[in-house]
Amino acid sequence: MANQNEVHGLYCDNDLQEGQDETTLFPDNNESSFSNDDSFELASSDLVLLDTVEQNLTLNDTTINPPRPLAISNNHTGGYHNSVPSQCAPSSEAYDDGWDFSSLPNEVEERLDPLFLVIETREEYEEKNDYSFMKKVILLTNIVNRKPSTAILLDEWSDTPVRTGDSLAIYDASEIEGDMIVSNSNGYIIMFPFYLLSATSVADSFTCLRRATFKEWYGSTHYLTKPIVYGNILHRVFQNCLRDPNEFTGLDKLDALLRNSIKLETVNIHFAGLTNDQCLNELRERLPAIRKWMLSITTGDERQPVLIKALIDTEESILSYRFGLKGNIDATVEASITGMRPSVYPLELKTGKVTNTTSHFAQALMYTLLMSEKSGSDIQNALLAYLETSTLTPVKSTVNKLRGIIIARNRLISSIWHHEIPPIVGNVRTCQRCYLSEECFTYNEAFKNEDSEIEPIQSLYQSKLETRDKKDIEFLRKWDRLLLFEEKIISKCKFDMYFLSAEEKEERGDCVNNLKLTKFPLDRGSSLSKRYLYSFFKDESIRTSLNVGDHVLLSSTNGKWTLAKGVITYMERNQVDTELNQFLSPTILNKFNSGDLPFPETDSVDALFRIDKDEYTGGLSLIRSNILKLCILAEHESLRRLIIHLDAPSFTKHKTKPASVVMEQLNSDQRKAIDHVLCADDYALILGMPGTGKTTTIACLIHTLVSNGKSVLLSSYTHTAVDNILLKLKQFNFPILRLGSKSKVLPEVFSFCFGEHDTASDDITVKKIYEEPLIVATSCLGIQHPLFSKRKFDYCLIDEASQIPLPVCLGPLENAHKFVLIGDHYQLAPLVKSSEATENGLGLSLFKLLTEAHPEAVSLLRLQYRMNEDIVSLSNKLIYGGMLQCGSQKTALKRLHISDTDPQKINRLLCSVKIGNSNLPWLHKLLDPAKSVLFFDTDGCSASETKNGRSIENIKEADFIFNSVLALTVLGLEQKAIGVITIYRSQVYCLRRVLSDFPEVEINTADKYQGRDKDVILLSFVRSNPNDSVGELLKDWKRINVILTRAKTKCIMFGSKKTLSSATLFRSLFSFLEEKGWLYLLKEDIGADGTVLTATTNITEHCFRNKKRELKVFDGENVLLKKSKLASFLVDP
Repeated sequence: MANQNEVHGLYCDNDLQEGQDETTLFPDNNESSFSNDDSFELASSDLVLLDTVEQNLTLNDTTINPPRPLAISNNHTGGYHNSVPSQCAPSSEAYDDGWDFSSLPNEVEERLDPLFLVIETREEYEEKNDYSFMKKVILLTNIVNRKPSTAILLDEWSDTPVRTGDSLAIYDASEIEGDMIVSNSNGYIIMFPFYLLSATSVADSFTCLRRATFKEWYGSTHYLTKPIVYGNILHRVFQNCLRDPNEFTGLDKLDALLRNSIKLETVNIHFAGLTNDQCLNELRERLPAIRKWMLSITTGDERQPVLIKALIDTEESILSYRFGLKGNIDATVEASITGMRPSVYPLELKTGKVTNTTSHFAQALMYTLLMSEKSGSDIQNALLAYLETSTLTPVKSTVNKLRGIIIARNRLISSIWHHEIPPIVGNVRTCQRCYLSEECFTYNEAFKNEDSEIEPIQSLYQSKLETRDKKDIEFLRKWDRLLLFEEKIISKCKFDMYFLSAEEKEERGDCVNNLKLTKFPLDRGSSLSKRYLYSFFKDESIRTSLNVGDHVLLSSTNGKWTLAKGVITYMERNQVDTELNQFLSPTILNKFNSGDLPFPETDSVDALFRIDKDEYTGGLSLIRSNILKLCILAEHESLRRLIIHLDAPSFTKHKTKPASVVMEQLNSDQRKAIDHVLCADDYALILGMPGTGKTTTIACLIHTLVSNGKSVLLSSYTHTAVDNILLKLKQFNFPILRLGSKSKVLPEVFSFCFGEHDTASDDITVKKIYEEPLIVATSCLGIQHPLFSKRKFDYCLIDEASQIPLPVCLGPLENAHKFVLIGDHYQLAPLVKSSEATENGLGLSLFKLLTEAHPEAVSLLRLQYRMNEDIVSLSNKLIYGGMLQCGSQKTALKRLHISDTDPQKINRLLCSVKIGNSNLPWLHKLLDPAKSVLFFDTDGCSASETKNGRSIENIKEADFIFNSVLALTVLGLEQKAIGVITIYRSQVYCLRRVLSDFPEVEINTADKYQGRDKDVILLSFVRSNPNDSVGELLKDWKRINVILTRAKTKCIMFGSKKTLSSATLFRSLFSFLEEKGWLYLLKEDIGADGTVLTATTNITEHCFRNKKRELKVFDGENVLLKKSKLASFLVDP
């Protein structure tokens, strides 16, 4: 044990002396970007050098903790909670203070063992040797094995803000009579370890816990500043110098490197209001000092305490679920520290004028924790480099320092998780210089904190709030609380990801397990690229809700947790390709390779991996930021009046003339809608019913606006909706800028994108790319781009606005003078996970709010060109009250056309699958072009649903749909003309398995089919049970409206009339179907031999594939049909 009287803390050899000014920085909360070295000075009177960081954190506590812990064992061998294997127990050389990070648990089971749920907490006080001290007793349940246990927190840990319902991990605790003891001597606690906080956020909390919490909730400003841009450039210069120090010993080479680094940063330079020449002139002055310093720390200088021998990696991203931390390490280097052998260390580079701050040391020390876990080595030092002062300092980790960091992390995560922002500190100088003071004070008005010290800053406080309206504060309070409900559900998903088994998650569709790595990069490639493509194969068909474009986490099935983050780029039956942010080095992969040859010499890695959905919560901080900006920014006053106060919009006869050529192709409703928009002084609403040409109307509206010199911001919640409009606009040859990742953009509009790997070498080019196009398109969550700090548009058009929650919709609107919302609130409402949030209003779209408040602002599109008259009658009868009309006689009368409907050929098809004596009369009805709407009632043929956990399937309905698709395609209908829709995700998986040999048949849920259509739509309603339980999804009339309006010529439904009739809408539907003669009961017939002749072939239970992947249909003994024979159905014998 170290001498307890020794001064510990986050201060190193160059610690601040009492009374010395401290300055700190507030890096962007996004770990993927370089640190923002903006200076932020604190008054010297605010700094008190304390013996330990723990004392700093517990300054306001009234309890006096003892200078020594209770006498407990230090051998770390007792109890199931000890997750560190005995062979990895700490030695005297490792840490004097009792922690050992030299080997960390790899297996998932070991990782989960110390995870507990808090059942009860209580505080107890004891007297010992004239000292009064508190201990916290926690009753726990092990989340994995459900065993109860007790933990006693002593010393600094007794102040851990743990409460009932929290989850926490306990490591390396001692044990007394079966209780876990966590004290300064043994053990540590990680609250909510599945919630990863960035090292910068935790470091920031040492200066102001309130601001750190606030930044996690609301994110950081996305405006680029001079310090950020200069920091980025100097980081590139520094990293390249480390990569090849001999290459840049001359000033000419260093100057060329600076020029190239500036060139790569040209876009950000432009948005920061700078020029390349300005950057070059100012930064060039620093090159001699940089050159001299780099030579001294890489080639040897006896005055330097650190010598860097090699660069191993740059911008390495590490996630740690053991410590609940994540970080982006500027550089990983091999270096020698005076008096020590060469080793690998994390290096944190600071490029601003601020030096030697607590937050800097804390950030560097957190990287030792992250690197220790990832590498399995004991990393006891970090390197802190200051470019401004040409100093490279080793930062030594000790238990006391690390304990202080973990305690700080626990306090920060407790505030975030429980949405309890710490009180205002009330320091005049601190608050005056804080860039978040206005947001901070406004939030305090909405959510009063009685502990906030307002009196010292009263005048500043009032000046920031003098323009606040009570309605604005109420609006902030309401929507912030609603978002909290939703955040709890998302956080629960993070929790599930952490402790549910891969099998459980795979059953839910959120994970793909047991994947083999088949294709991989052999090296890192370009130093600028941080995208690496990896292909994985699964022995059986992949069954998941994951899709191309989804963010995922890659882990080893029985090894390392979270090797990398990435995006799915391709997925088929057995294969999934990902673009990862980390290069999986041979060293890492060999840990999981059981083969004799080391990777990458082998053809594949003999290991199994898993891909989990990454429940990203960054979008919530952006959404909260939208609300806050609306409430506080002076530039949004008019928008506040329209949205919060619901002031009526005004309309003026316009002078803008629509282009006659464009208007000629539109119907009367569409022309009226465009004219309505042109008259709007504030906003206009367009309610477009299904198939009425909303996309065409939007494209023509944009053409009209741009032709008259107006700039347009086009947005929607989905990338697909945005791109579909851009496809319509291609014909007009307007300059268009499409913002967003290419992985989520349709390939047909790539020409509009300027991606992250594209370069612009000068300010003129950047301006041409970003500021000249009058049309800019992005998703609602894509407004973080720095472009929006420089441009404000004449109009913002938002498609599918009725599906977008109000706070999400605000983001794009805040960047335009006028806005147009296009939607239909009779179709899908905003998707909200929390039922509590939905009930309290989070499911309300801005479109619906304004439509109901000001119906005079709405223009209707009623003439549709998608559905024939029979199909459109369904939604007209159930939803629209007859308002939805066919736009032409041709639309009303169109019917399905298939190449051959010869009854003899159809019979040959049916006989070829050998369905006994039955000729499947229902198929004849389905194939009849005159029958556009049919509901096949499965109550007569034992088509009950099956449940597996939360999954609901109906295999019989899948059989019917297989037969339907088989018949339609064999008789000449193209696969891509057929769509299959169901309400349940598990039924989608079932149908995809059954229809796997029809890859062009699109199978999806109602939500995914919004805005899409097919010639033939086959619907599987799934629910069929003795209790007539229909579930909540099928009671949603908006969702049913969507699926009934996707078909052009034939809408075929399969379901149980008896079960579905328990829902009001379906009773109305069945009454209408019976009236029209469109309801058909499927029955089981008895053959001559007494066997049951079902109405279907029972395909699902008997589908197998051989090595050639031919479809085979079995009756139990004999092969009846091969895929290769399908074509022979149309051939005469």
